[in-house]
Amino acid sequence: FTADKHQEAAPIDEKLHKIYKDLKKFREEDPPPDKREKKRKKARKELEDLVNQDYENGEVQKLVNYIENGIDHWLTFVTNPEVEPTNNRAERSIRKIVTLRKIIGTVRSKRGRYILETIMTAIETWKARGQNPHEEMQKALRNS
Repeated sequence: FTADKHQEAAPIDEKLHKIYKDLKKFREEDPPPDKREKKRKKARKELEDLVNQDYENGEVQKLVNYIENGIDHWLTFVTNPEVEPTNNRAERSIRKIVTLRKIIGTVRSKRGRYILETIMTAIETWKARGQNPHEEMQKALRNS
């Protein structure tokens, strides 16, 4: 992480961890939608305050740009209880296909990777929703 390499990033790291811990604890209380939205707005303001500062180091600025570019998406988990705070489950679900792709080495084109990733994402999504991937794929193919 950038904070390990650059002292300028340490306060950003601390603030991000504080925001995350606070939001995670808040979610555990299962608040009503209006309180969730209010909390999301407050957290967004904190993120905006972080990214609207000047940073000297290029890597730190790159981190801040990354935060800023995703600012509309980072806090979805606050207002939507079905969205996890991290993407760990999503990463675990695609790990096996990434490993397979690397072992086989046959999907080398960008288009081929895109097609494979799209299909596997759909399959894993259907599994997560308790749907039958085979049946859902047949429906999708019939409707296309």
